[in-house]
Amino acid sequence: MASIREKLLEAIKAGKMEQVREVLKAVDSTTPLRSATGESPLHEAIKLRATPDIFKTLLESCDLSTRNIDGQTVADLVFSAENLDPNFENILVNHVKARILQGQINELEKLLLSGWVFWPVSVEQARNVSPELAEFVTNIRESQGKVAELHKAIQAENLRDVKQLLDRKKYILAADRTGLPPFHKAVVTGYGEMVEWFIQEFKFAIEHKDNMGRTVLHYAAGLPDAGYIYSMLTNAGAAEDTMDLAGRTPRDYYSNTELLGIMQVRQRIQDILERPIPEPKLATSGSHHMYISTGLKAKRVPPPTTIDGKYVAEHLGTALTLALAEIADCRPWDPIEYLGQWLYKYRENRNYIEKQERLMREIHDEEKQKAEAEKEKERIREEQRAIMEAERREREKAEEEKRRKEQEELQRQAREMDALAQRPNLDTVTEESEEEANGKDKTGQTELHKLAAQQGADLMALLNLGYNLAERDSSCKTPRDIAVENGVQDNVNAIDNYIKGLIEKEKFSLVEQLLLDGYTEFQPVIDKLSSEGQTEEVKNFLQSIPEVQSKINNLIQAVHQDDLTKVQEKLDEKLSLAKDKAGQSPLHKAVIRQHKDITEHIVTAYPNTVKCRDQLNRTPYHYAMGLPNVDIQTLLLSKGADENAKDAYQRVPSYYKENPSDIQAIASTISSDQPKSENQEKVQDGENQSTEQTTTTQDAKTEEKKEKEESKETTNTSEQAPSQTENNEVPVTATS
Repeated sequence: MASIREKLLEAIKAGKMEQVREVLKAVDSTTPLRSATGESPLHEAIKLRATPDIFKTLLESCDLSTRNIDGQTVADLVFSAENLDPNFENILVNHVKARILQGQINELEKLLLSGWVFWPVSVEQARNVSPELAEFVTNIRESQGKVAELHKAIQAENLRDVKQLLDRKKYILAADRTGLPPFHKAVVTGYGEMVEWFIQEFKFAIEHKDNMGRTVLHYAAGLPDAGYIYSMLTNAGAAEDTMDLAGRTPRDYYSNTELLGIMQVRQRIQDILERPIPEPKLATSGSHHMYISTGLKAKRVPPPTTIDGKYVAEHLGTALTLALAEIADCRPWDPIEYLGQWLYKYRENRNYIEKQERLMREIHDEEKQKAEAEKEKERIREEQRAIMEAERREREKAEEEKRRKEQEELQRQAREMDALAQRPNLDTVTEESEEEANGKDKTGQTELHKLAAQQGADLMALLNLGYNLAERDSSCKTPRDIAVENGVQDNVNAIDNYIKGLIEKEKFSLVEQLLLDGYTEFQPVIDKLSSEGQTEEVKNFLQSIPEVQSKINNLIQAVHQDDLTKVQEKLDEKLSLAKDKAGQSPLHKAVIRQHKDITEHIVTAYPNTVKCRDQLNRTPYHYAMGLPNVDIQTLLLSKGADENAKDAYQRVPSYYKENPSDIQAIASTISSDQPKSENQEKVQDGENQSTEQTTTTQDAKTEEKKEKEESKETTNTSEQAPSQTENNEVPVTATS
């Protein structure tokens, strides 16, 4: 089925006026009437040599400012066509004149901004309609000059002049004879800095279309800049699915830049600007539309000899001679009035011709400079493209290097955290996996202990992963103790500053947890903070630290003394999970000393205590299975003790029932200690630590001997002994 455009062209070609009118009645604002090359029905009417009546009807229905791909309006075709019926020119001039004299300023401004150059109305005629129209007609030349300067500055890539000329936002939509508004032309030139400024200041113009129905993104898609300006516009919100008159979107041109051919677009712009503006062949009332014949032969007249005669001949001779010759040829009704009017028009036309000659000379000079500048710009663009390509390769290389370094860093961290990688594979996730998060080895050391002994170690990485500063190894040493022992003062300071930072940020719950976990080295931090001005909350918390330590010591002492009344009085939920310097909780102490009543009270009041771990990840049930008191074993089991919990040697509690020597050695050491007061314990902290360390060292040696014996036997690896891999390892013990 033929489209409305095809029907209209068929009616124009056949010269059927009624059919043309019927088709135009079916046309609305969404009906596509233009071809892929921008031809409107008015263009087609001139090419098809339509009748004057049809042409007049089309003028009343179609936009006369429409330009085709070559930048031609219907006026350009009418004024430049050969052998065209003169009525076409009269119809067009009268139509344009009538439209201007209607005084619709908004419509006339749109016509002016479209690049329309034919205005056959004088200021006097406009003043008869309205002062506003007279002002508009007066300012036409100025506006056209400003638009021409704006486009010239864009093509010269002169951003400073462009900013000055765009003092009013409407000029961002002002097209020249090419049909391209300033934003489109800036994109065609490929000047990224100017495009970026346009986006910032005139974002509303991104979706504005030119004479070919294209937005700025259509032209950006064809630029050889690796998508730089295209990405800039899409990030600013430019639509990629807008279709032009050819039915193509920016995405189509971006996928195949040959469809647009940006170099051909630039050449077409140059050709249009170099082409002279067609003028009407018939004289009109406009000052620059009056044509005076210059083909008259000068008559041979003797030159004047007087001064006055020479003056008149020099300044008026040619004009008067031509005027009198014209009067003689035309024989007007009133020769005097005709002579006056002719001389007035002659002066205007001479001024206009001189101006045009100057303009042409300037244009030729500018074209020469422009050609040279274009060559220079092309050379610069080639250099820029080469630089951009080199930068792109450099970025890719840097990104590849960055990925390689990140991979190496991840591998290094994986090696540092090998304790986590050594965990046995479990069929199911149990609570034990949460308890093993500290990743202790057979000496009770975490990765934090190991890094604390190294110069330049990044302790903060592990602290942020959740490693606990209060964790103690088999020698009852914290990571800070290890750093002090190895003389790594930077790590000591890092640990103290970490705790200091927690207090300053008022993360008191984390510091309190360190207290409950048995961390004791708070005095250096307190000394630092006391020398600085602190908030009232920080001061109160610092004062509470000794009180909490005292409560933990008094509770442990009451357990040692088998004083159930004091234990009941002092025990609460937090203190039930507290640990001493040996890493043992009150329940560990009660079980190892075989105090059944205190054990029962603690696990009954706080059942979660059965999951507590000492410095070697042993639960109270591990201790109970190595001791003869079956009642305590049964009690703990009934309260939720985990029979499958594994210590640092990967041993379950039942192992110690058959091999109780390690637990009994701990029990004998604790039993040999006399209960001490708080002051005595402060004095003998070092002595107790040494005793615990000696006992643990002996445990480790005994452990080494047993492992060698066990490697010769076939045992149940899941419940009774470590894995075969671990049996072949010799446990590392601390000796000091």
